[in-house]
Formats: sequence, C-alpha cells, structure tokens
Amino acid sequence: MVIAIGEEATSFIIKYRNAIAPEAKIVFSGFSGADAAKMKLPDDVFGAFSDYDIAKTLAMARRLQPDA
Repeated sequence: MVIAIGEEATSFIIKYRNAIAPEAKIVFSGFSGADAAKMKLPDDVFGAFSDYDIAKTLAMARRLQPDA
C-alpha cells in the first residue's frame, strides 16, 4: 500500500506507479476534490478530500479565542 499525502505526492506515485509499486493500492489525502478532478485519478486510487474555507476557519478561531 502507498499512502500519498498531498497533490504532489499523489501525482508522483500515479506517474511512477508501474516502476515503483505496480501492485500496490494507493490511498491519498490532503487536497480538494476540485484538484483531484484536474488530476484524473485512476479508478483504483482512493482517498479523502480536504476542502478548507479559510473565512470560516478564521471566524471559528475568533469565536474560540476572542482575546487572542
């Protein structure tokens, strides 16, 4: 099994999969579904998308730490 964290690592292992680990399962994380769509991931590559909304993250941080 190959676990690729991030878009660059995922692109790398997909490109060189046959030379590095032809039989390995590939699991990814750390990038958005929109980025994954651009990559055209093979059907046997699985993972979890990370979609961040920076405005919501900052609003939550301000609610949690109003004096920071």
